[in-house]
Amino acid sequence: MFEVITIGGGDYIVNVFNAVAAWTGGGGYKSMLQCVLVMAFAMSLMIVAFNHDWRAWMNWFLQATLMYMCLMVPRMDVQVVDRINPSLPAANVANVPLGLAAVAGFTSQIGDYLVRASEVVFGMPDDLNYSKNGMIYGSRLMEATQGLSISDPYFASNVDEYYRQCTFYDLQLGLKNWTDIADADDVWAAVGPGSQARSMMFVTATSGGGSTSEIKSCRDGYNSLTAGWDGVIDGMGTRISRRFYPGMADAAAKAKLFADLPIAYSYLTGVSKDASQLMKQTLSINALQQSISTQVAAAGGSSADVYAQTRASIQTRNTYQAVAHNAMEWVPILCVVLTVVFYALFPIIFPLFLMPGTGVAALRGYVTGFFYLAAWGPLYVILNMVVTLREHTQLASTAKLSMLSFNDMAAINSNTAVLAGYLVASIPFIAAGMARGAMAISGHATSFLAPSQNAAEEAGREATTGNIAFGNTSLDNLSFNNRQSGAWSTAGHYGGGYATMSDTTRFGSTVSSYADGSSSVDVPMSKMPFGAQLTQAADYAVADVASSFQTQGQRASESARESTATMLQNFRNMENRVSHGTSDSLGIGSSELAALRTGFSARDSLSQSLQDKHGLSKTEADNYASTSLLGVDGSLGLSAKFLGVGKAGLGVKGSQSWQWQDQTGRTRSTDAASLRDTASTWARDNHWDRSSDAFQRAATETTSSQLSSAASGISASRTKSSEFSREAARYMDAGSRLEQSHSLRDSDGISTSIALQDKMRTWARAEMDAHHEIYGPAGQRFDPDKRDDWTTSDPRIAGQRERLIGRFISSYRDELRSEGETYLKAPAMDVQGPSVRSAGGVERAARGNLGSVGGGSGGPSGQTARDRAGNVFEQVGAMQAAQAPGFDTANMIAGSRRPGIEGQSEDVETQVDRELAPRLPLSPLRHRPQNER
Repeated sequence: MFEVITIGGGDYIVNVFNAVAAWTGGGGYKSMLQCVLVMAFAMSLMIVAFNHDWRAWMNWFLQATLMYMCLMVPRMDVQVVDRINPSLPAANVANVPLGLAAVAGFTSQIGDYLVRASEVVFGMPDDLNYSKNGMIYGSRLMEATQGLSISDPYFASNVDEYYRQCTFYDLQLGLKNWTDIADADDVWAAVGPGSQARSMMFVTATSGGGSTSEIKSCRDGYNSLTAGWDGVIDGMGTRISRRFYPGMADAAAKAKLFADLPIAYSYLTGVSKDASQLMKQTLSINALQQSISTQVAAAGGSSADVYAQTRASIQTRNTYQAVAHNAMEWVPILCVVLTVVFYALFPIIFPLFLMPGTGVAALRGYVTGFFYLAAWGPLYVILNMVVTLREHTQLASTAKLSMLSFNDMAAINSNTAVLAGYLVASIPFIAAGMARGAMAISGHATSFLAPSQNAAEEAGREATTGNIAFGNTSLDNLSFNNRQSGAWSTAGHYGGGYATMSDTTRFGSTVSSYADGSSSVDVPMSKMPFGAQLTQAADYAVADVASSFQTQGQRASESARESTATMLQNFRNMENRVSHGTSDSLGIGSSELAALRTGFSARDSLSQSLQDKHGLSKTEADNYASTSLLGVDGSLGLSAKFLGVGKAGLGVKGSQSWQWQDQTGRTRSTDAASLRDTASTWARDNHWDRSSDAFQRAATETTSSQLSSAASGISASRTKSSEFSREAARYMDAGSRLEQSHSLRDSDGISTSIALQDKMRTWARAEMDAHHEIYGPAGQRFDPDKRDDWTTSDPRIAGQRERLIGRFISSYRDELRSEGETYLKAPAMDVQGPSVRSAGGVERAARGNLGSVGGGSGGPSGQTARDRAGNVFEQVGAMQAAQAPGFDTANMIAGSRRPGIEGQSEDVETQVDRELAPRLPLSPLRHRPQNER
């Protein structure tokens, strides 16, 4: 039985030996060897025939017979021994050809002997030897522990809180010294025991996955944290051991870590502490350094020299570190792979051993490859010894693990790892050089030092030329024929979004295309000290449409005012008959008569309240009270002026205030809201809601023959007023919205407008394409993208340009009109304007030429217009004789001359009511539904 010894990869070697044994033991492989022997015999005969050398045939026969009978026919058992994995399963393999078993066992045992002997000679600690734990095992242990941070978030938060709230204040107050803490070999003991005078926030985990926080003194918090260090270190040890020893159980791996860690620190640094103390010290230092920022500045040398040296050092370190990291990973695997490949090649290369002239040479090369692989082990040991002793020498002066030595240890350990990794990468060509001769190694020196040389050359070139680039990113760049000079820009800029494409035409216009398929054009224009501009606008089209809407609204508002005046006249006629009649004479019931008289009495009471509180005249107050009791919207027609009596000149401004001027020339005003408040207060104090339904029903729905005419007039006029008011509001709102959607101007002249350049450009192109027989083919007609076509004096091009501009404005005006008309519906009623439409008509009415003024055929009694005028003059004279205040004859006559609504009497009160009533504010006494009471 032969022993094949390996350091790692034992399971692969076992599988290969099993495969070779099965492969070479099969009948197919033996048949192949027979064919090879026949071919080799034929080749030897040819050599004898052509070279006349009878010894060639004899040499081949003896060579082939010996190799087949000695290397292939005998079978041996092989036991694979893995130094790293002693518990390798199924390590015994039977029926392995003698040639493979003897060569593999002999060379592997030689390599194993050299490894063990060199480790004994070099005097390394047993646990740090390469054969037991791999390359730079001690350095890797130190690197793993020095980078530790507390994994428990609550414990880490509490430690950080203690440092910030307790330790830092002790340092500021002079209770502790930075030097003592930094030089202490137990940092946690140096920052204790905490002060009773200060406090910290202490967080504790709960069983449900949450946490609770409380305020503790620094001393109590320190004691609680000290008691929790053991649990934290135990958990950290389990986590690290799993990474270092993946093939071992958790308990065994942690025990090995806690046993080897003190050995590594003791040999490399001289620090004698157990694993728990070492891990506690490194965790305490790392936690404290998280709260401290340090900055180290070095001086000396010029800036360029410092940069070159620093750049070369950093680049060399980064290059070596990258190579070292890869080498530490793949070189050991490469050794195992090459060994397995050499073992697996035996059945493939063995037929070459049987060929004449090449058998001995092939066997020599095959055996030499095994010695090449056997040299890797001693080289690992030598490099491990060199690197470890170097680190030991550099760390020997530290003597203890403290904050002062912690960073130095980490730097030395990092350098050691980088150097070891790069040296490991050189093992393959060093072993090859040993197999071929020592001078062969010199050929690899250039590649071995190439990274350092390249880094130094590149840094020196940048320092010399001043062309320094750092942290730049460049990808797929293309640049040519560039020239730029004197450009300075310090502003940041960020661009993103979809792609755009720009194309410059031969006229200088820039056409831009966008991701959604749209495009725009930018036509360049000359900029001179003077400017000339030709503009045509379509804003008047909007104003025209809006004005037509507002005109309709004014007509509807005028009709609403006339209907309201007619309602008041009928209401007054009803009041006169009810006040002088009885239930029998009027033909109504006593309850209905009482309801009417109660309403009229309430009107007088409300009117008197308005006169007392707001200074209104009796006529003004009566009209407001009447419309309120009838439930008519008093805001109808608020934009017009009253044609009052005397010098009242009463008018309504919006719906917010009344304003008029009396005979003394003083201007008086009152707020419409205060009128509504007075009316509402009166209604509440007099319990009007109990009587309003009966009064309105009696006033508008009575069946009395004496009152039916007035009641139907009241009901019809009230209905028309409401309908005309709604029509007026709808027209006015549509016109206002149309104006505001296209233009906004304030009192200072600032304005905004809609740009229609793109719309006109698109429309013009479509228009010319659709009527090419008028405009001509492309290239011979007006082009909106061509700069010269906008300023040319060519009659044909200029004519086409002006025609297109005019047609575009007309088209856009029609589009606006049709768009606005879609918002409106046909009015529900026929809206007619007043019959007097001019200044001449008013003048004729004032002179008594009422017969020529249209607007009605007469009152109920059959009076003509001239008869009504006589009545007007008689009543005016009576009023003047009674010295009624607040009346102006000329204004009254002008008001009385206004044509009335057909079928109504035309006395002075009717004309005053017609102008005054529609301008009253919104009534607060409008009828409420029965379910709201």
